[in-house]
Amino acid sequence: MPARRISLISAMSAPCSRAGYEATGRPPPALPAEGVLEMVYGFQATPWLLIHPNVQYVMDPGTFAYKHTPNAWAFGLQIKAAL
Repeated sequence: MPARRISLISAMSAPCSRAGYEATGRPPPALPAEGVLEMVYGFQATPWLLIHPNVQYVMDPGTFAYKHTPNAWAFGLQIKAAL
């Protein structure tokens, strides 16, 4: 039976302090911190082939660009083959 695993990951990046923004001359962002929820699935299809599809939901992706950007979905696929 092929080996399988699933991972759920959550990350949040908070902007630095107001003093840090004042030092750069830029105003602090009015948006909350950017966050990511990610789900990764690992599937060992054969002893030499590993497949990792993943999906991410990015919340407030424009936080550090000082503009509002709608939340976004991102999809990926990683395939590893041992030769």
